[in-house]
Amino acid sequence: MPDTGGELGLAPLFPIRGFEGSIGEWIDCLYWQYRCIVGDAGISLWGKPVVGTGTQGPDGRSRRFWHLISEADGTCGARRVLNLDRCAALPRVWAVLEQLASGDTGVHWWREGRREVLVAAPDFSVHVVLREHADKMKLVTAYPVQSLERRARLREKAAASWALGKSRTRHCEHPLWQRESEASRPPAAGLRRRLTALDMA
Repeated sequence: MPDTGGELGLAPLFPIRGFEGSIGEWIDCLYWQYRCIVGDAGISLWGKPVVGTGTQGPDGRSRRFWHLISEADGTCGARRVLNLDRCAALPRVWAVLEQLASGDTGVHWWREGRREVLVAAPDFSVHVVLREHADKMKLVTAYPVQSLERRARLREKAAASWALGKSRTRHCEHPLWQRESEASRPPAAGLRRRLTALDMA
């Protein structure tokens, strides 16, 4: 699938192809971006800082970082292998979270369960999962979404969450939440039309 992120104002990808340096230096750059996402850039959602999770790996880097840039190798074990698409999409994970923090209405977010907060790029090509705590937002995972079917499923989940009132928060009011009273709910049909239009643009 061709990358249309530039047309939507998404951050450029960061592929290994064209990088002037060793693979180790490329990984160092990716880790720097991860460190920015979970602390150094000061990203905060509804007054709660975005932080990393997990322990330190054998190389001294966070295991959560390695999870973000790898995938299960398909065996029954827990072994993971580097995924170049996930690596290249890391700047977009950073950008999408910063856009949400700034109030950008093009970024989608919704809730699942008691603490899961999900975030997606305008075209649902990047998916981020956070776990909300009393004083922080932990980054659980993030990855590019290349399949149009998977993007459509995410879009429907987002619309359903807002339609059922599950994504309301006392900290902010999403632009798509047309509140007339404390008990009101967003117009599901209108929200789905908007999300569908964005996905097909």
